[in-house]
Amino acid sequence: MSSDCSQRAPGASQTPVGKMFNSTDATGTGASLLSRQLELVGKLAASTVLIDEGLQPALREIAEIAGEVLDVDRVAIWRIGRDETEITCGDAFQRSDGSHVHGQTTKISEHREHIEFLRQQHVVAVADLNEVNALPRSGSDLLKSLGDTALLEATVWREGRFIGTMAFAMLGTPRIWSEEEQALAGVFVEFFSRIFATHERRELEAVLRDYAESASDWFWEMDADGRFTYISDRIFGATGDRPTSIYGNTFEQMGHEVSSEDQRSLNSALANRQPFQNLVSWRQLRDGRVTWTRSGGVPIFDDEGQFAGYRGSSADITDTKMLELEKTEQAELLEAILENMPTIVSFCDRELQLVFVNNAHAKYHGLEKSEIVGKTLLEVLGPSTGAKSEDFIHEVIRTGEPIIGRIHTPGRYPDRIIRSSFVPQFDANRQVTGVVALDEDITESRHAENRLRQSQKMDAIGQLAGGLVHDFNNILAIIRGNLDLMGPQVHGDHPLMTSLMPAINATQRGAAIIRWLLAFARHHPIDAETIDICDLVSKMHDLLRTSVGKNFQSILGRERRIILHN
Repeated sequence: MSSDCSQRAPGASQTPVGKMFNSTDATGTGASLLSRQLELVGKLAASTVLIDEGLQPALREIAEIAGEVLDVDRVAIWRIGRDETEITCGDAFQRSDGSHVHGQTTKISEHREHIEFLRQQHVVAVADLNEVNALPRSGSDLLKSLGDTALLEATVWREGRFIGTMAFAMLGTPRIWSEEEQALAGVFVEFFSRIFATHERRELEAVLRDYAESASDWFWEMDADGRFTYISDRIFGATGDRPTSIYGNTFEQMGHEVSSEDQRSLNSALANRQPFQNLVSWRQLRDGRVTWTRSGGVPIFDDEGQFAGYRGSSADITDTKMLELEKTEQAELLEAILENMPTIVSFCDRELQLVFVNNAHAKYHGLEKSEIVGKTLLEVLGPSTGAKSEDFIHEVIRTGEPIIGRIHTPGRYPDRIIRSSFVPQFDANRQVTGVVALDEDITESRHAENRLRQSQKMDAIGQLAGGLVHDFNNILAIIRGNLDLMGPQVHGDHPLMTSLMPAINATQRGAAIIRWLLAFARHHPIDAETIDICDLVSKMHDLLRTSVGKNFQSILGRERRIILHN
């Protein structure tokens, strides 16, 4: 690249200033010059500017001392961007007036031929740009336009990456670059490489440190003994711990506990100097609260490859963990309810394979859960019952709509009545993943309903009978009243006597029947009394005979027992 960042530094001299490294100057011999050069290099090595101040002051220091040591007119330091699309002037020092310029940026594509040439050659030493065509044409023309006559340019590498160049130029006077001068140029290139790497690392560390302090997670480092040497301030907001109070402690000394399985995995990782991640630990704070943390770390090694400890990050997952525990408790409660509820509950997937059944389901079919889960409906319920259930479930999977309260009689249990509901379960994409089946045996309740319905019919009949009996009683009262009026007029051997007495007896029997009907209809109070059942039935013989039908006969046995036979 050009030895001039600004293409023409203010006050640039066209007069040659320096001489060859191995020449004798006006003040002494080459030995004294070498001594002076070594003194300047030592001064640069001991300079606090390189470390304590920013990158720009460091580059200025390198350029000034390099210009004096090599006795050149101009020193330029160029940096190649990480994306290798641009190259930027880090500093250009003009010895004639002590001026510095920096910041010029140019596209690498405009100088690609020259940069590729430098990448391959590493060091280019041209004594006279006007006489020797030692550079690619584009680079040579640019340097000549800037007034450069002699050029010594070296590439800067760091960890195998081409990161820039240093250009040492003479203006107006050719110069032969000795091997010693080229070696000194390499010394300054190494200074640039190391300083650039140091400040780049510091910038990265500063970025990481800022990120660590602002992130929701907290970052930490520990030594080879597992003791914390650094922890970011974020931990204070999460746990109330101040970082300085943690230094020198281990995870265990801080009160962290982990599961036995995680402890075994962690021990294995630590013993083999391997990374670990997703290490969940819990800890009880002084105020009684329990906090949960998820941590991960990677091993770090020193420059000699010796294990130096771990570096990692931790995150407060208390809210998430408490929510998980709450969901687990809810799931356990739901499972307990499902297992103990009388309703027959099952869940099958899209392939109609049973994934879950409750105790009522297993008991109803007389099987163990292990004999049901993992099998299909046909295998558990049989062809007739299983096929009917499969039809319902296929409909739910196809439509995505539940089926509620479907009444049917299972083919396997023809004497039972089942009320079934089928509810689809969906994934995040609203695709049916399975169906929950709720079956309830309502056989007994249906029988109870029928009995209730019959009872209600009897009540209705009783109500109707009560109304009719009152009317019939009124009719009998009229008949009995008239018969009673005829009694005094008909007596002895009156021809009507044979007809009158049966009529009176009939009205009396009708009145008794009315009382019984009123008692049945709950319209007449019933008084408990001791009776002779056989005597009562004998008196009701005619009524029983007409009530039980023509196919039955009644016989009053010798032991005063009533026998009805067909």
